[in-house]
Amino acid sequence: MFVGDEMMDEQFVSIGKAAKMIGMSIEGLRHWESAGVLIPMRTLTNQRRYRVADLQALLPETPAIGQTSRCLLYARVSTKKQQEATRSRES
Repeated sequence: MFVGDEMMDEQFVSIGKAAKMIGMSIEGLRHWESAGVLIPMRTLTNQRRYRVADLQALLPETPAIGQTSRCLLYARVSTKKQQEATRSRES
């Protein structure tokens, strides 16, 4: 479906802006398009334009003010050499 450029000012964004909004690569968005996950509109010059509402639906909800979120981080040393280097720095 083609949409005139005058309609795209606020409701739609380019593929670059869309990628930044949701924190993924342009190539990832193109892959989603070919997989049918997120289909952009096309301008008269065949450029992709993504609906801002569709992109916002993909974003995780942010916690309300006053609520806290928790993050758990797990890391391990994978080799003896790394483990020994870590121990020598701690001493």
